[in-house]
Amino acid sequence: MNFPLQIQSFIDGDVSIEFFVPDTAAVREAYQKGKIAFPYWSRVWPAARALAQVLLRHPEYTRNKTVVELGAGLGLPSLVAARNAKAVWCTDLAADAVAIVQQSADKLHLHHLSAAVMDWQHLPPHLEADVLLLSDVNYEPGAFGLLLQRIDAFLQKGTTVLLSTPQRLMAKEFVAPLLRHCRRQEERMIEQQGEEVAISVWVLEQKRMNKKAP
Repeated sequence: MNFPLQIQSFIDGDVSIEFFVPDTAAVREAYQKGKIAFPYWSRVWPAARALAQVLLRHPEYTRNKTVVELGAGLGLPSLVAARNAKAVWCTDLAADAVAIVQQSADKLHLHHLSAAVMDWQHLPPHLEADVLLLSDVNYEPGAFGLLLQRIDAFLQKGTTVLLSTPQRLMAKEFVAPLLRHCRRQEERMIEQQGEEVAISVWVLEQKRMNKKAP
């Protein structure tokens, strides 16, 4: 669908990034009329803002790297990463989200960012990245097992995974198997509708085994 678009700003310190979001009323009407599935993708969630903050403050994570974001929604972390990455592939299952991300990238002249429709449950076998971005993807416990498999597969390839998640109770079950890969953890408080939301951002890497001397 072609939703009317509005400009929203992400501001962190002296950096301001303008990107497109769909008109809330138009999205609500489309959902109520059964024209679209529940539009999780249609807003920028606190976890995406927290991940964007970390990427801005630690540009070394993405500098000159190939970056993939899965379940990106409106793609704010991808837009931030594209400021210094070699290439960014921003993906989501919702075609409406993907189209809007591409318009934001074009507006920001981020010509090395490509937006594509992709289901993280059915990834192409050739997909590789230096850095994988995941923002608030762990909200369905039934999908935790497969999602952990996907993350582990990237880690086994040497990919650095940046995972941003709200500190909800079920997040502990999801994060626990990943702790052994944690290189860095940051806690962020993000304002949402007048309230502070606690977000954890994890930097995950496959730990290399030290070879024993002969």
